[in-house]
Amino acid sequence: MLLSEPTFPGCLIEAKPIGVLRMRDGKGIDNKILAVPLKDPLYQHVGDIHDIAPHLLTEIENFFLTYKKLEAKVVATDGWSDLKKALEYLNKTKI
Repeated sequence: MLLSEPTFPGCLIEAKPIGVLRMRDGKGIDNKILAVPLKDPLYQHVGDIHDIAPHLLTEIENFFLTYKKLEAKVVATDGWSDLKKALEYLNKTKI
């Protein structure tokens, strides 16, 4: 989630999805949903992944490609998809 204020583990924040980073690892699909807080004025204009600066999306994608290297795991991305694809993924994987 994109946040403008610090938070802590276990903190619940109402959020809306805006896109999905399509990822795969050794176990298969490992997509990441990007969301923004519902009540943060900084993100009120954001309704879709295309409202986020491209360089920020590149930084987030790089983080997810890099952090698994510490665990000696290989991951791959297929880039970002918009809100429609994020909602399809969330609905398909709903428990």
